[in-house]
Amino acid sequence: MAQLAAALRPVPRFSARHCLCSATLAPRHSANSYPAIATAHTKLTSPATIVKRAASSSNRHPCILTNSITAGTMASQAPPAAAAAAENSDLDTKIATLLETSLKETAPTTESAQKTANDIERLYYQQKMSGGDAEDFLWKLWTITIQVAKKIPASDVRQAHLVDVIAKLKAKKSDSVEIWGQKAVMWDDLALFGPCMREAWNIDVKFDGSDDDKTKIQEWISLNSFAARLLGAKLQSWMNFGIWELRAGLEEPLKTAEAKNMHLSTASEWLTHAGKVMHTEAAQGVKPDEMEAKMLSSGSLLKGQTGNTTERWQFWKTRLAELSAEVTADVKAKADAAAAQMTKHEA
Repeated sequence: MAQLAAALRPVPRFSARHCLCSATLAPRHSANSYPAIATAHTKLTSPATIVKRAASSSNRHPCILTNSITAGTMASQAPPAAAAAAENSDLDTKIATLLETSLKETAPTTESAQKTANDIERLYYQQKMSGGDAEDFLWKLWTITIQVAKKIPASDVRQAHLVDVIAKLKAKKSDSVEIWGQKAVMWDDLALFGPCMREAWNIDVKFDGSDDDKTKIQEWISLNSFAARLLGAKLQSWMNFGIWELRAGLEEPLKTAEAKNMHLSTASEWLTHAGKVMHTEAAQGVKPDEMEAKMLSSGSLLKGQTGNTTERWQFWKTRLAELSAEVTADVKAKADAAAAQMTKHEA
């Protein structure tokens, strides 16, 4: 594998004021800021590129190391600092390589998912024996995992395989660790996964039809598919991500064909892969607390709803049918399939 062109900053982390497992912060993207859907992106990005993107995904948060190390300045750094930078960069690349190797298989299996989970666990213990900590490892692991998920088309079997890898990790027995002043079980809690996903829950597009915009929109669809699959598999409880996206797409007016295609794609991912979990919770009539009520309020087309309710569920189903007549054939097929799944869950 080619060496990285420059030593990287470690993947940045949230400050300790954020909850260890929470992902329930207000959504970042606006309801109508979406361009047209691009063609499927089937080629996975190389580990080196994934690491670079993960390392630069958020410059707002402090780096693990005080000083960033670049190719031009590495020689002038004191040996301990250079060694620390190289070690962090090496860990990022190892994680990305493990995931890429697993996803290269044409027909990933449960056995290969277990092997990848075992390899990740082994890498963690190697890092721990070298003086690393759980917080650093988990932040890197989840950030890179999310970057990889964004590169896998929503319809690709590798999406399910990546979720299976996480399921195998969650099933592992592990000791408690302390992160951000809180106790967590290393794998069972999937600690820091929520904050890492929240950091990625952002889309910035220009509606200019550029290749960059098309790539961003495909990555957004893939990210929603990944998050929906994790909720559907009950590996994470981040219902908020689904409600935010369904609100943006089905509870707000959509003025352009591009926005309709985009939103019906993401809505279909949630209702297909997490619909059963969402419907079950809605039927139970779980009431959100005051903070959740504000964050999970309904859009302008649906007044007076908050959280996950049966009224909201029925509105989503109606809007799917309405909008499916105004989108491309492939998106309509996905929306129709999602609506059929919703009916099945209601039976």
